[in-house]
Amino acid sequence: MYTKVERNLRELGVDVTTDPVVVSRYATDESIFSVMPEMIVTPHSTEEVQTLTRTVAAYTKDYPDISLTVRAAGTGLSGGSLNDSIIVDALSLQGIDEIVNDSVWVRPGTYFRDLEQFISKQDYYFPPYPSSKDICTIGGMVANNAAGPNSLKYGHTSEFVDQLEVVMSDGSVEVFGVVTYKELQVKLNLENKAGDLYRHVWNLVERDFDGVRSINPGSSKNSAGYEIWDVLDAQSVDAFKKGEGRFN
Repeated sequence: MYTKVERNLRELGVDVTTDPVVVSRYATDESIFSVMPEMIVTPHSTEEVQTLTRTVAAYTKDYPDISLTVRAAGTGLSGGSLNDSIIVDALSLQGIDEIVNDSVWVRPGTYFRDLEQFISKQDYYFPPYPSSKDICTIGGMVANNAAGPNSLKYGHTSEFVDQLEVVMSDGSVEVFGVVTYKELQVKLNLENKAGDLYRHVWNLVERDFDGVRSINPGSSKNSAGYEIWDVLDAQSVDAFKKGEGRFN
C-alpha cells in the first residue's frame, strides 16, 4: 500500500522518501519514545500539502491505519511528532511576512529564533517561548500551545494567535479565527471538512454551554486535549445569538 502512495506522490511532484537511513531519523524526538514511520514527505507549499492530504485521503477507506503526522523541529517531550505511518516534514515551510496592524503571518516551519530576530528589529516581542526557543518552530509552538518562563504573566501561544490557515484532511483550506454569530452561520453551511468541524464544535457548545465551561480545570498550563471551554467567549449561548461575544 505504501508503495502505491509513494508512487502516486512522486508522480504528483511531491518530495517523498522511504530511505531507511533517512526514515530512521524521524523515529525519535525529544521524548522517551521511538516509533518507526513508513515514509517521510516534505511539502514545499500549501498546494503540495493539499495534494498530499487528498492523495492519502483516497486510501483511508481501504487502509484506515494510514495517517499523517506533521513534524518540524521535533523538540516536543510527549512524542507528538511520532507516527508509524507518514511523517510530514514541515521544516521546508518557512517564511515571515511583514508586520501589519501588530500581526504577522508566519509559516509553520519557521524557527522561533528567526521570528524573534525579525520582530525585535521593529520593537515587537513574542513572550510565550519555551525552553527550546533556539531550535523550536512556530508550527510546533502553536500545535502544543507552547509556554515558558514568561507565560504566567503574558499567557500561552494560543493567546497570541489571531488566525490559522489550515489544510483540512480533504485538502480544502480554511482560515480559522474569531467569528460573530452571523458569520458562524456561514461557516456552519460549508460543505467540507471545515464545515463539519464548525458544526461539531458548535453543537457541543450550544447543547451544553455550562457543562463545557465547567470542565475547565483552571490550571495555569493545560496540554491535555483541546480547550473547548474557550471556544465561545460570551455570557451564554442566547447572548451570543443576540450579538454578544465571539466564537473562535
